[in-house]
Amino acid sequence: MSRRSAHHTTATRGKRLRERGFTLIELTVSLVAGLIVAMGIMTLSREATRTFNEEARGSAAEATLRSAIDRLRGDLGRAAYMSTGNIMSDPMIAKAPGTTNVAQTGPNVKGILHLASINLTTGGSVTNGIALSSAQTPALAPDSFDIAGNMTSAEQFEVQMIVPSTSNCTQIMLSSASSAMYRIAASGMGTPGAAQELRNAFQPVPATMTTQFMVRLVDTTGHTQYLATCPGANAAGFTGTQPWVSVSTADTPIQYAVQTHTQGGVTGYCVGCIVNPVQIVRWEITTATKEQTNQAQYATALDSLPANASTSPTIDPNKYDLMRTYVDATWTPIYATSELVAEYAVDLKLAFSVDNTILGDQKPSIVTFAFDDTADNKLWGTDVSTVVPPVPNRGPERIRSARVRLVTRAAQADRTVNVPVSNFGVQEFMYRYCVNAVPSCATNDQTLRWARARTVTAEVALPNPSQDFY
Repeated sequence: MSRRSAHHTTATRGKRLRERGFTLIELTVSLVAGLIVAMGIMTLSREATRTFNEEARGSAAEATLRSAIDRLRGDLGRAAYMSTGNIMSDPMIAKAPGTTNVAQTGPNVKGILHLASINLTTGGSVTNGIALSSAQTPALAPDSFDIAGNMTSAEQFEVQMIVPSTSNCTQIMLSSASSAMYRIAASGMGTPGAAQELRNAFQPVPATMTTQFMVRLVDTTGHTQYLATCPGANAAGFTGTQPWVSVSTADTPIQYAVQTHTQGGVTGYCVGCIVNPVQIVRWEITTATKEQTNQAQYATALDSLPANASTSPTIDPNKYDLMRTYVDATWTPIYATSELVAEYAVDLKLAFSVDNTILGDQKPSIVTFAFDDTADNKLWGTDVSTVVPPVPNRGPERIRSARVRLVTRAAQADRTVNVPVSNFGVQEFMYRYCVNAVPSCATNDQTLRWARARTVTAEVALPNPSQDFY
């Protein structure tokens, strides 16, 4: 063979070697290696996604908790603000000698009979059908409570005159020259904006509602009267540029000095008196089922969980929410005003520090009760309308600070076991909440039935009744 032929043969063989593909063994090894790498990436991605979702749910529960407790602290700080610590025993109520503080209050306006700084119903939220509360370890019994005070304004409005009237409604004319009215009517006296602001202060409901609220009238002697507004669409407004508040003298007759025999009361046209709004707000934990009936504005938007794309949404029976609702002068919750403060709330507790000093003692006596001391907390945060005659030195007017405990949970269960709490009623925090009680929360069958819980406690001083010793 010539040298040229040999060179050609070698070049051809090298070219064939370069063009040859992978062998079956090489392909198999490559596929297995690639599969191992892909499985590792998928595992890491799944774990990262799971961790992200868990932390997102936990962070959402904590963020909800913090905003809710701030909202609650604000209301507690207004307990008895421009109102009374206990209407049944308040010595500054204008009344006729020998009569009770509420002798002139009509039977239709029971809300006035309940006016106090705080009215606690221990375990009150349980009546809303919170079935999972009893399945927890330890069992829960969330409270509900009412806070009374001026919740809509920081203004006291000067009275220009009370217009005599023979009808069931009497107009209290407000001074348009007062600083309070200038702040309300920043857009100008009698303008639609000013009218809306005045109405929002005295009647914080949708414009079409005829809800009766309450006002406090303070006469020139410092004595007070609590009056129901008229049951019309407008309890406050303007006639031209003249602001006014309309009160129901059929339900709460105005007390004049001639009737009280100098124990307060209105004299003349009440020039120099002041008037301000008073409201009651109710805090409670409620169920999605209750929301579907009462708070229709939230049931569909927040409580519906679609089972699948082919079925209509269904209400989640295990979703509980923290609600804030106005209660009107007739002692009726106004569900149109309900504010959803925290979703997935599971526990709400209130406890008090009280002053049980007997008037004349040299040393103050402050007693603090634990969250699980339901009897004593209820004794001081009592429904004042049921304590007749009032008990001296004991009642909501003697509450000096309120401690609140609120627990929210993650939206979905992500744990298979519980973290037990031995002393939740006094000091410890709840860590897990069972959202699937079938067959039992005590069953350890590796089911994701426990959702992580977040607990916060806060103490709020009550400055408004702090000087009450009646």
